[in-house]
Amino acid sequence: MPEPKRGEFSHASERAAEAGDKLQQVQLDVIKEQARFFEKLALLNGSALAFSVSVLGYFSARPNARVAFIIILHAAWGFLLMGLLGCIFRNLFHQGYRFFEVYSWFAEAARELKTVELETLGNGAIILDDSARRKLTVEEEREFRDVLRKKGDSFEGAKKQAERHSASYERAFKRCGYIGQVGLFLGLLLMVFFVVANTP
Repeated sequence: MPEPKRGEFSHASERAAEAGDKLQQVQLDVIKEQARFFEKLALLNGSALAFSVSVLGYFSARPNARVAFIIILHAAWGFLLMGLLGCIFRNLFHQGYRFFEVYSWFAEAARELKTVELETLGNGAIILDDSARRKLTVEEEREFRDVLRKKGDSFEGAKKQAERHSASYERAFKRCGYIGQVGLFLGLLLMVFFVVANTP
């Protein structure tokens, strides 16, 4: 087994710590972004509702009121609703994508740390029992190596699973983003058509 380069163990340890810090920061960022997004969404929904009521109220209050193309207004609401739902799910899927993307990086760094630890032990490093300050027996050392190997395999599995989730969330948020953009564009376009068609 090749001998680890000088400082490789400390470098892997620093990477694992850095990945852990970044994972925690991303989790906090996701929570903050989600709160901001729903605040803006509530404002947007209130504005769209007020605008729709105002338009209908204006056209209905005219003398001899006759609202034309009411089906266009219903279609506009349908597209706007589709666009808003697309934006909501796009935001949620994007947060999941970001989380799993960073988590896969964290799992890779942790797996690398366990690999370096095993390589260090393979080159004759002495393992001490911290509680007794004594060298581990051959059996204890074998068990310790098995634990490191299992942890490394576990992080490798977590990395692959996180990559699969990340790819899945990425496809979902891109599709929802497209639906959100098209829905909002068509909804506003039909709303404008409805307003123009009913303007004398």
